[in-house]
Amino acid sequence: MRRAGPVAISGMGLVTAAGSCLPDTLRTLEREREFQPTPPPFAVAFGFPVFRCAEAAFGLCPERPAGRSGERGFTGVFPDPAEAPLRLSRTTMLALCAALEAWRSAGFSETAEPPGLRLGIVVGTSVGASLDFFPLYAALKAGNNISELCPERADGAGGTNRGRGAGSASGANGAGGTNRGRGAGSTSGANGAGGEDGPAVEKQNLPLTEIEDYLTANPAQALGEIFRCSGPALSVADACSSGTDAVGIGAGWIRSGICDLVLAGGADALSYITYVGFAGLRLPSPTVCRPFDRRRDGLTLGEGAGFMLLETEASRRKRKVKAVAFAAGYGTAADAHHLTAPHPEGRGLASAVQQALAQAGLRMEDMAFINAHGTATAVNDAAEAAFFTTRCPGIPVIATKGATGHTLGAAGAIEAVLSAAHLADGSLPATPNFREPDPALGFSPVNAPLPVRGGAAVSLSLAFGGNNSALVLTGGEQ
Repeated sequence: MRRAGPVAISGMGLVTAAGSCLPDTLRTLEREREFQPTPPPFAVAFGFPVFRCAEAAFGLCPERPAGRSGERGFTGVFPDPAEAPLRLSRTTMLALCAALEAWRSAGFSETAEPPGLRLGIVVGTSVGASLDFFPLYAALKAGNNISELCPERADGAGGTNRGRGAGSASGANGAGGTNRGRGAGSTSGANGAGGEDGPAVEKQNLPLTEIEDYLTANPAQALGEIFRCSGPALSVADACSSGTDAVGIGAGWIRSGICDLVLAGGADALSYITYVGFAGLRLPSPTVCRPFDRRRDGLTLGEGAGFMLLETEASRRKRKVKAVAFAAGYGTAADAHHLTAPHPEGRGLASAVQQALAQAGLRMEDMAFINAHGTATAVNDAAEAAFFTTRCPGIPVIATKGATGHTLGAAGAIEAVLSAAHLADGSLPATPNFREPDPALGFSPVNAPLPVRGGAAVSLSLAFGGNNSALVLTGGEQ
């Protein structure tokens, strides 16, 4: 891979179980070394704990102002999500909170469009791609009407009208139905007949409101409308490397001239489906996530979101804002070793890192630290340790999932934001929940606060399917 110019990061945002914004998360990591997860939010037979974001993180929701139906985009925010005419999934709410923080920290207002700037959106996710809707899937499989599961939506209480053009209206007695007229005067008939959703859907007792939620839940599409995106909007679902891949793709859009600005990151909420899936694989810890610790006994699932606002040099200099960091290089490689386990020698990981370093024009010796994937599972930690000890011995390694949990599609973006923030702060925190070195691994992560000695770092993601991705980040402007 040829060297490419670094891409400026002009703003960052974060929502994790350790803090509802980037500064809060950093303060928590600096102050605490032990982090305890909480019971899962679902009724399950097994009790593997999780890291759940505080509800205070969900204080913002998009508003569709009166008179703007039919036009692409939203402006403003509601202080109370219950007042918003458009419901957002928990994954998209997490994405919105982190993206708004990145947007504001870059000097933009959420109520004003950036004049003449092409904005792209790229969101890494796994849960947000299709797993936020277990009640819908269960209802459809059972052939039940959703009103049997959600009585408060019976008798038309859950019906919504989202006409796309003037004069759109729902018909009489359209209990629970939805009308999406696309043109002037679009109307559904009595008892729901004649509308776009039509009698065929009604006869099947399909849960219309939940289907609409499903169809409008794409995180990139939702953010694209909220931020009035004029460029591409893409959701990336590459399992646990999705957030890293999203930032790498967004930086490519900037370099290629497709966009002037890109909101790039990842978001995932806790999901019953992924919880049960990981439990079936016997990967979660019954106690707490301890990356690289001798006592480690598995991962802890979490939720959260991390976003960066990437920007062209021309736009940034015109706005007279400083770069907090730079996305200097990105690489990705599949080692094709196993469906869920990485290659034991980290071969795919080594290839991804080499690509990222080549694009950045840097060497491994130039890295001040490595932000590991660090899931605290036996196989993952061993594969990363093999890479660290053979290819980059002596470089400090941190792992933050002991404080945030494994946030799946959001993990790479959260860790990239934290890596850039550590470069800017000039210090590394201790690795959360790490206490006892494992002689079998041959190395230990950072176990006490440490100054950053250098201006570059690499953030790693390993994913199911043998995917490995890496980002090289460099320090910003003082």
